[in-house]
Amino acid sequence: MLTPQQRVAIEPFLFTSDFDGGNMGAVEKTVFRSAKQAEDEVEYVVTVAPDCVGTPHENGNRTWFYFGVSLCGPSEQAAADGPIR
Repeated sequence: MLTPQQRVAIEPFLFTSDFDGGNMGAVEKTVFRSAKQAEDEVEYVVTVAPDCVGTPHENGNRTWFYFGVSLCGPSEQAAADGPIR
């Protein structure tokens, strides 16, 4: 189940949507290495929750995205909703 309002710490970033209208559903860190690159490349995949998720008006639409990303300090890590990844 996607949770629209949350704080997720994935070092070195803090992804937030714990504010009115926030709709980040999930965040996933992916690491891969291209044949042409010597170093790993990192991407963060942000899934947006459906409109009105968790209410009787939920639908499959995703008409907006509203979340924040910042550098993650020790206090933000402790305040995150889940384990640091």
